Amino acid sequence: MSHFTRIKTSINDLSTLQSVLTQLNLSWEKISTPIQGYQNQTYNAEVIIHQSNAIDIGFAFNRQSYELIADKSFWRQPWSMESFLDKINQVYSVQLINKELRNIGFSTVSCVNSEQDIIDVIAEKWIT
Repeated sequence: MSHFTRIKTSINDLSTLQSVLTQLNLSWEKISTPIQGYQNQTYNAEVIIHQSNAIDIGFAFNRQSYELIADKSFWRQPWSMESFLDKINQVYSVQLINKELRNIGFSTVSCVNSEQDIIDVIAEKWIT
């Protein structure tokens, strides 16, 4: 028997989440609608990620952060669910760091992803 899995995240910024999904080349929509699972079970989500099998996955806000909502039996992403969340969290973190650096006057010089999947961010600030 299949059912929805809800995985808590520390993602709380919707615009950054949307940017991350776009950067990862995922087809998504910001629409508050139920996603469908096994035997027509539904769960409300605010951001929907479309899958080739028409059983979408999504993110729902729980008043603190976004949760990934998915039916594991119908998972059709190029990564496992764990790798998917790792990628989302990694890109989300880098985007938040870059946003905060801009807020305090820095500009990002480079963002390099190593073979060990470690991202080095180099930023600079010119003082005149």
